[in-house]
Amino acid sequence: MTKLENTLKNKLKDELKDELKAQDYQVEEQDCKLKVKLGGLATPVYIENDFANNRFIVNTQDVKNGMFYGAMLFIAQISTSDSTQALVSAIAVIGLFTMLLTELKSQMLKQQVASFNRINTA
Repeated sequence: MTKLENTLKNKLKDELKDELKAQDYQVEEQDCKLKVKLGGLATPVYIENDFANNRFIVNTQDVKNGMFYGAMLFIAQISTSDSTQALVSAIAVIGLFTMLLTELKSQMLKQQVASFNRINTA
C-alpha cells in the first residue's frame, strides 16, 4: 500500500469516526480499528478496514464468543458436581444472552457503516 492510499484510508476512518460520534456512539480508535461501545450488557464491537474489498466491516466477534460459550455449556454438561454444573451453565447462558444483545444493538451501526461504504468507498 502506498503512502497516499494509507493517508486516504486514515482520512476515511476519521470521517467514519466523526460521523458515528455525531450520532452519539462511543467510539475510540484502537490498533487501527474503531472500537464502538454499545452500552448496557452488549460487548464492544470493532469496525475494521477490509483492504481487499475497499470497505469497512463491523466485527461483533460472534464466532469467537459463540465457540467459547458453547464450550462452557459442554463443560457444564460433563461436570460431576451439580453446583459447578449450575454455575457454569448460568455463566454460559448469560454470555449467550449478551451475544444476542450485542447483535441486536449493532444492527443500526451495521446499516450506518454500510451506508458510509456506499457513499465513500465506491
